[in-house]
Amino acid sequence: PLLSNLAVAQEHRGKGVGKELIRECEAEVVRMGFTELLLKVDHTNEGAYRLYRRLGYEEM
Repeated sequence: PLLSNLAVAQEHRGKGVGKELIRECEAEVVRMGFTELLLKVDHTNEGAYRLYRRLGYEEM
């Protein structure tokens, strides 16, 4: 599965919302029987890159 265009409203950033959304997506991927999740992130979105790295994702 590919996760693209995930966004958290500015007023909710820094509160763990993005982390929870990603964890829910990961759980759904597992329920669907997959073992990998591909993320598509705009190269200028440093906040997203930091979050995904903290969650264990690696750049391809």
